[in-house]
Amino acid sequence: MPVTSEPFLIVGLGNPGSTYALHRHNVGFMALDEIAACFNVTEFKAKKSSLLAETRIDGARVFLLKPLLYMNCSGKPVRQCMDYYTIGLDNVLVIHDELDLPFGQMQLKKGGGSAGHNGIKDLKAHCGEDFWRIRFGIDHPGDSAHVSSYVLSNFSKPEINRVGSALDTLASHLTEWIINDTHSFQQSLKK
Repeated sequence: MPVTSEPFLIVGLGNPGSTYALHRHNVGFMALDEIAACFNVTEFKAKKSSLLAETRIDGARVFLLKPLLYMNCSGKPVRQCMDYYTIGLDNVLVIHDELDLPFGQMQLKKGGGSAGHNGIKDLKAHCGEDFWRIRFGIDHPGDSAHVSSYVLSNFSKPEINRVGSALDTLASHLTEWIINDTHSFQQSLKK
């Protein structure tokens, strides 16, 4: 059972619309789709500037949120959800792409810098510093001049298969985070 009766919020960062669906920058949205499938969530509903779904994980009330104000403006919808459902930062998990990790590697961390990620910068500005994050490695294009076009390009077919496998692992071990077994969760993400 979770250590708190307070709800949990899992946020996937991405950009709205089919144009962006398979972009590297949208791995957070992809993760929420995988979590929704794992926990039999049938639909996300439009709420203000987000898509929101609700489920139960190990008895805990859990909200899944996709902000729809584009990546660089993700903070406001997350803050609105936190305030409306009275969710503290300790119960917020944000899933986002990470240039500074090898492709497919996932890392759980709490707080820390944005490493230039504008979605994380905006979240920190609206919500505070110490939320949980899963950084999903997408590799770096090698030249900072190519970062914008790289993150806004589609995963290749072989990459999509690897992403799917990694996100399946994330979803199937999410209960470990809910019950505050963050060490086990981090170890599971490394498999």
